[in-house]
Amino acid sequence: MRSVLISKMRVHVSIIVLLCLTIGQLFAVTITGKVTDAESGYAVSNATVRITCGSTIDSTKTNSSGEWEHKLSVNIRNTIALNKEQLVVSKAFPNPFYRTTKINFTLPHRDAVSIAVRNTQGETLETYRSVLPKGSHSFTWKGSKSAEVNFVTIQTPTYSITRKVVQLGSGSGVGQLSRGSGSEAPSGIAIKAGDAKIILSVSKSPYAVHTEEADVSGGEHFKTALQTIHAYSHCTDLHNDILCKMARNSNYFLADRHSTYHTDIPRLQEGQVDIQLFAIFVSPSSSNSYSSGMKQANIFLREMRNNPKTIIQCNTADQALDAIKNKKIAGVLAAEGAYIIENNIDKLKDFHKKGIKYLTITWNESLDWAICAKDPQSTTRGLSNFGRKVIRTLDTLGIIIDVAHTGIKTIEDILETTKNPIISSHTGCRKLRNHYRNLYDSQIKAIAKTGGLVAICFLPSFISSSGSCDIDDVIDHIDHVVKLVGVDHAAIGSDFDGISSTPRGLEDVSKFPALTTKLIRRGYSQPDIEKILGKNFLRVFKQVCGE
Repeated sequence: MRSVLISKMRVHVSIIVLLCLTIGQLFAVTITGKVTDAESGYAVSNATVRITCGSTIDSTKTNSSGEWEHKLSVNIRNTIALNKEQLVVSKAFPNPFYRTTKINFTLPHRDAVSIAVRNTQGETLETYRSVLPKGSHSFTWKGSKSAEVNFVTIQTPTYSITRKVVQLGSGSGVGQLSRGSGSEAPSGIAIKAGDAKIILSVSKSPYAVHTEEADVSGGEHFKTALQTIHAYSHCTDLHNDILCKMARNSNYFLADRHSTYHTDIPRLQEGQVDIQLFAIFVSPSSSNSYSSGMKQANIFLREMRNNPKTIIQCNTADQALDAIKNKKIAGVLAAEGAYIIENNIDKLKDFHKKGIKYLTITWNESLDWAICAKDPQSTTRGLSNFGRKVIRTLDTLGIIIDVAHTGIKTIEDILETTKNPIISSHTGCRKLRNHYRNLYDSQIKAIAKTGGLVAICFLPSFISSSGSCDIDDVIDHIDHVVKLVGVDHAAIGSDFDGISSTPRGLEDVSKFPALTTKLIRRGYSQPDIEKILGKNFLRVFKQVCGE
């Protein structure tokens, strides 16, 4: 009778073990993490940590030390056929009441291995970590309670597998994991990965949302360094005039931090500016516009050569993205005022060879082939035949057409001639400030229709009728563009070092993060801020200037 009972119990235990190896099991695991600021390394408290596992979404908050802990239910589907050469979790027979379980597995090569035993609440009871040789290995788990259910996870840097362990023994004490024998085995046998996957999302204003996918079996610790939305975005300033200041001051170099002017590399880094467009600007009264423009182009190239670790010339969007990836500022050359080509297409091509990526057609004085915005004839005269040839040549060369300073009729003629998106690199909205340099709503709509951009300038007289302004006034103009034609057509063109006064809070290139903070407070989403700060320009840059 006793032998029959034992036989039945063996069958019962065998069925339990078989079921444990073939069907999905739901059990609790604990994962932890710490969230820090990517720049300072300081802990980020009260950040929201969102954990998605299948159809289940849970969340928790970081504490004052930036740490978090969360228990979640994970379904491990053990659908992989196993044999004794892979992973075997077996009872110690003939007595089913023994509180020991054999854990056997095979490594195809020498590898780092961790073994963890956890209960159904996800609590870790015992762990083992070591580098084991190729071959078969045996461990023994000695339980501490009667009729306990645990989970054994074996993990390498590449694979992970979890199995359920049922023990019917009685007794008390502390569970113990001990290593038995190990021997060489044939190669080509590997522990297969499980499928317990989570999506981890960490967020807190003003930081960019951090998202990652991971396989979990319990005990994982996630270290998350959050970037601010400003740092995460590709901050791009479409217009800066420091080159003309440097042409007049031979002792001014971008590598040095200065207390004069608005621009140098240290302050660009402080402002986390990723892409800076440097405009050649020559006074219309110059007796030799071409050579003066070439002098500034060569100053730009000299600064790129002299500072290869911090800034690099970029002629395409992909080059700019590579520079950002390598933690360098992408320097892009541009030109303001087409009188530098001296009515000569070959000279335009010379500037193209230097790397100019946009040309502002006019400044505040008209050309004989293009009328500026300040000209009384702005509404009636536009491009000449030569002017249309220049526009077509810009399209052919892959140079962006910039209509800042350009007359109303000239812009209309440009739109009829070009096949590319156009930009206004530093401007304001005439609806908010009635200034001859600012754009009417109809012009903003026409530029947007090409896929182009309206970049808001920081010059107070363009932004406010009072003669002074602050960041909020600048954002009012950004708001107007966004509400009128959508966020895909808004950008920033500071005109730093081309303006004598600045908005409060935007005193130089180091202050760009303050603009982003204000955009967040105005309710702009992270994706929209990314577009305004840089993605919109990169799109136009790629479309016009090529890969």
